[in-house]
Amino acid sequence: IRELPASIGAFLFAFASIRLNQINHPQQLPQFFTVLALHALVRLFSQPEAKSNRKWIAVFFLSCSAQLWASFYLGWFLGISLLLGMIACLLKSSWRARMFQVFRFHAAWIAAWGLLAAFSLIPMGTHYIQASHEVGVRGFNAVQPWIPGLASWFYLGQESWLYDWMVRL
Repeated sequence: IRELPASIGAFLFAFASIRLNQINHPQQLPQFFTVLALHALVRLFSQPEAKSNRKWIAVFFLSCSAQLWASFYLGWFLGISLLLGMIACLLKSSWRARMFQVFRFHAAWIAAWGLLAAFSLIPMGTHYIQASHEVGVRGFNAVQPWIPGLASWFYLGQESWLYDWMVRL
């Protein structure tokens, strides 16, 4: 019975409207490293004390780094999602205990792989800094018109069979 929810989740991940709307933005298509990072977290938190988790720690951090390299935007959203997940873990006592258990048993491995992943991003950061020196940094007023409004996160267009009623809003 667990296959059905997994299949539905995989279908929505691959064919959701938000994914299809990005077809003209190929830089926002490669998100497979996010799935790998989340899988590593599930494996890590399912048996927090297992020594085999060392490989999942590596997979998690390398996947996060690879996602940033593959698609900066989606890597950024992965980071925000992980931050929200961590806040949720801190708010619920059983999740908080599990998270601290993982940190307690694997602190050195988490620190080592976290630093290695951070160092792997240095060339990207260097490139962005060099580009900003050449072309300058845009001010908030220049990018504000391109920031999605609240409605754009929910309205999927008139062609959506599930949300077309929102046209009247």
